[in-house]
Amino acid sequence: MALAGDVAAGIAYLSSIVGLALFVFAANTWRRVRDPRLWFLAGAFGVFALKSFTVGYSLANATLAHETLEVVDVTGDLLTVGLLAIPIVWKPS
Repeated sequence: MALAGDVAAGIAYLSSIVGLALFVFAANTWRRVRDPRLWFLAGAFGVFALKSFTVGYSLANATLAHETLEVVDVTGDLLTVGLLAIPIVWKPS
């Protein structure tokens, strides 16, 4: 069972690195394009990276109870999806 936790933590850490890379990519794209919707995209990737790191750290070190970890995971997912939906709906003037 410990091996499964280590694998899950490793996957969560990998997801965090991918999310951080996408955050940097979106922020750099904003510098060139200056479209304000890109900040929501960068924010979504930042929230995803932070959530993934928190989940990975908690799985590796057992710092959060399972129920709390589920709440953190679902809240992070909802924030990510919300931040991804804003640029689709919002048309800047």
